[in-house]
Amino acid sequence: MADQYSKELAHKILKGDIPAPFIISVSDAFKITSDIVTKSWQLHWDNHDKARYTYNLIPRVHTKVIFPTSREIGVTYCRLLLHDPMLRDDSHRTGTSHSPLCESCSVNESAEHVLLHCSLYDQARRGMRDYYWCLCKAQRKNIRKFSACFYM
Repeated sequence: MADQYSKELAHKILKGDIPAPFIISVSDAFKITSDIVTKSWQLHWDNHDKARYTYNLIPRVHTKVIFPTSREIGVTYCRLLLHDPMLRDDSHRTGTSHSPLCESCSVNESAEHVLLHCSLYDQARRGMRDYYWCLCKAQRKNIRKFSACFYM
């Protein structure tokens, strides 16, 4: 509906039915340009056939991705986003591991397995769930400084 309205408005401006301003501010020019670039980038991201794994995780352009301060964790995070975590399943496929199986669970060691199912990471998964539960709870209450709930 809004798209149709903007098309009709643009058509009227082009025909001369509605006068368009000849002078716009630099700030407005940057906003217009940014909007055009973002929409173009989103259209390309939506319709491209590459990086679909990452697209499924981050479907909207301009999504702020927060990286951890630890370089090692940040690299692992990037590898997961790029669908190249170098776990046994991937390593076996590329010939750098003898087996695709997880050492503790005897199933393929994929990102899904490590993040959601592997018994080796149960404690870390509980900690992550508690962290996000507290974060969501704090956001629902509009608390800006939610870190205090982790030390109660």
